Amino acid sequence: MLWSRHILVSFVMAPSNVIFTTTRIVDQRTEVHKTLKLLHNGLLTLFLDNYHALYLRS
Repeated sequence: MLWSRHILVSFVMAPSNVIFTTTRIVDQRTEVHKTLKLLHNGLLTLFLDNYHALYLRS
């Protein structure tokens, strides 16, 4: 309980630029995650399309 109260007080007393910087880092991580997910899905689709074409060819 003491730790959670300390963290809450620290967060409330933190300067606004620290809070916004943390938010910006989370947003950047989210964007990187979205980009990697799109890249992964695109590569997976490309692989499956090629595999399907080879399967139909044989």
